[in-house]
Amino acid sequence: MNFNPLRNGWFFPVHETPIHATVVRNGAKMDVVVPHKKALVAADSGEIVGVVGDGYKVFTNREAVDLCQKFCLDAFPDTKAAEWTFVDGHGPGTRSWAALDIHHQSHTMNLMDIPGGPSEVFTPYVRITNSYNGTRALRVDVGFLRTHCGNGVIFEQQAATLSVPHTRQGIRTLKVARPFTGMAALREKFADALAGVRAVAVTQDQALQLVRLVIGWPKLSEDPKAWELTDQTKLDADLEARLGGYFRDLNANAYAAFNTMTDIASHPPQSPRFRRDRPSLERRAGAWLRDFTLAAAEPGFTIPAHLEKLAKPAQAPGN
Repeated sequence: MNFNPLRNGWFFPVHETPIHATVVRNGAKMDVVVPHKKALVAADSGEIVGVVGDGYKVFTNREAVDLCQKFCLDAFPDTKAAEWTFVDGHGPGTRSWAALDIHHQSHTMNLMDIPGGPSEVFTPYVRITNSYNGTRALRVDVGFLRTHCGNGVIFEQQAATLSVPHTRQGIRTLKVARPFTGMAALREKFADALAGVRAVAVTQDQALQLVRLVIGWPKLSEDPKAWELTDQTKLDADLEARLGGYFRDLNANAYAAFNTMTDIASHPPQSPRFRRDRPSLERRAGAWLRDFTLAAAEPGFTIPAHLEKLAKPAQAPGN
């Protein structure tokens, strides 16, 4: 496995330590160990990254990346180990969980001569998500990164299942839940999806509605506070500016809306009311891309009808 030393801040050792609580018994304070619980502490900073049950088996981010490489070779038998490179990790400042991205450099593709916009360079990647606080199951997703701007999209969801979760037995293997034909076939499928969205014309107002519905854009309450009104104005201006830039670069089509979605996922707006994390946003964009490609190919498809369907809660893209 190749490692980028600038990103290795996610590969910190984790120590286990008992949790103590101060209680009062017979008028005296006593320090006691909390039963059936332990704290996970980052050795490099001394910060607590998780509180878990005593049966929780620590599985480090480095172990997760190593396991993900093995998964990549099982999922894509037409690739080699040396072609998969760890490039990036991201997650909250608490480091309680991390999304770790491994790129496949040899299958970078330049989608040239696609009507509706300029050529695009995309790099396939596999992401493994790991947590130290038990709030997120270990999972693997497959996606593509628009190389020049860093916009990512999860194109295949639930690509792997675990044989053993965070238990005393430990995590040993990742089982491919839905085998892939190969990297070449996945690239072709993704290219077809992008060609499909580029072929669908949308107005800027329709694109704004589309992005809001797919991303889950914040809405004001019936009686908003003053700061919420100010925040909503900033959020809406941010969204319109991003979408306007993609409309200029990529023309008035659904592909411009899609790139706005992935831009927001990779570079979310700074707002206390926008709380979705990058992996969930990229999965939403990928789920919509697949659904939209199929829907647009149906006879009688229209953007207004598609927006109406998205607006129904039961039809919203998956989290």
